[in-house]
Amino acid sequence: FINHGVDEAWQFPGFYGDPDTASQEDSWSLLRVLSQRSNYPWVVLGDFNEILLAEEKQGGLDRSEQQMQNFRDALDFCRLKDLGFHGFPFT
Repeated sequence: FINHGVDEAWQFPGFYGDPDTASQEDSWSLLRVLSQRSNYPWVVLGDFNEILLAEEKQGGLDRSEQQMQNFRDALDFCRLKDLGFHGFPFT
């Protein structure tokens, strides 16, 4: 918590999504549970081990549309938005 107990308080959790695609739904379930545990606004930082759009991927095996949709659904449920980035891609 940042400024815990103050009117402008917010949460800043770190998150690491399961890299095993067969287990990613467990990560999204955990994210949903965390989003329901508090009424504080939050910013989540970490590695979700998933992409929102196929255009974000370079090389390797393609991601299925359903796999990316499950991630997008979890973010929508949690009212999280991708803030994008500045700098070199794929770092």
